[in-house]
Order: sequence, then structure tokens, then C-alpha cells
Amino acid sequence: MWGLGRWNVAVLAILSVALTGCSKGSFGAVSFRWRLVDKASGQLVSARDYPDPSGSGGCRCFRGQVGCVASCGWAVGRVRLHASQLVDGVPTPIALDQATTEFACSVGEATTPFRLPAGTLTLSVDGYDPDSDVIQATGPSPIIRTIVPTQVVNLDIVELAIAQQQIYSADAGPVPSVLDFGCP
Repeated sequence: MWGLGRWNVAVLAILSVALTGCSKGSFGAVSFRWRLVDKASGQLVSARDYPDPSGSGGCRCFRGQVGCVASCGWAVGRVRLHASQLVDGVPTPIALDQATTEFACSVGEATTPFRLPAGTLTLSVDGYDPDSDVIQATGPSPIIRTIVPTQVVNLDIVELAIAQQQIYSADAGPVPSVLDFGCP
């Protein structure tokens, strides 16, 4: 009889750990994947197909590169997820350490840490070149999701439209004077 009681206690202990999950607290997380879209051609570009040769984790397509769909080239070093709380239908800032999370472009998908507050959030995504601090890819309108404590919310695939604001060459890097499709 005693052996059966210890077994029940062990099963209850295992179940309580399994049911509570790996994250404790009042914060949630967001998981999403991204693809780049060349605005000039409309062609979908996989971030993993254009890794930055510097090894930075960014995505870079040089002008004239074989297979590069953008005529001017582009650089998206980091992809950022921006979050704000939706209060009475109005986006409201949240704590700075929760508001933006960055990822290397070339990974193509990521999950934020469990630091987003519970409730309804607006989520937007962009890609930028940290070398020039220029936003090179813009996402769709903000996406509204409800964040639940200890759970991960999925955004599916976010398309980032590449804005060709600079010419990138393998030799010279960014040439910031040529704007928006003005490539020679």
C-alpha cells in the first residue's frame, strides 16, 4: 500500500512540472519568420540565400552579384520586432527593454525572450543596416496579437519589402548618395 502512495506522489510531482511549462511569470513571447521581397521586381528572397560575407549574421546583396534580384543591392543587418500595448484602440508605449527585440537577418526566424507584457499588443517588423542606420526593409501594417503569460504567439511569415536606398558594391560598401531606385 505504501509503495502505491509514493508512486502517486511521484506522478503528481511530474505532472505539476509538465503542466506549468518552462516559463514562469507574467510575460509572453512572439515567434515569427521573415522573408525579403524585392520591391522593384516583386521577387521573394530568402534571407538565408544572401548571408553577409563578413560573418555578421546580416543579409547583403551586392550590385551585380549573380542571383541578386535587386539592381542596386541592399543590406539588412538586423530584423527588429517592435511592440506596443493596445489600450482602448490606441497603441501605447511599453517599457523600453520590452519594446524592441533584434535578430540577425540571416537566421530567417526567431522567438523573442519571455519579456512581452500580457495583453493586446501591436507588433511591427522592419529590417535595417546597422552600418548606416538606414531602414532597408519595411514590414506590413502593425499586426495585433494577444500575449498570454508563459505562452508563445506565432506571427507566421512576415514579408519585408526591400527599399533600395543605397548602392552596395562588394568593393566600396554603401554609397549613400543614390536614393530610391536612382541607380545608374
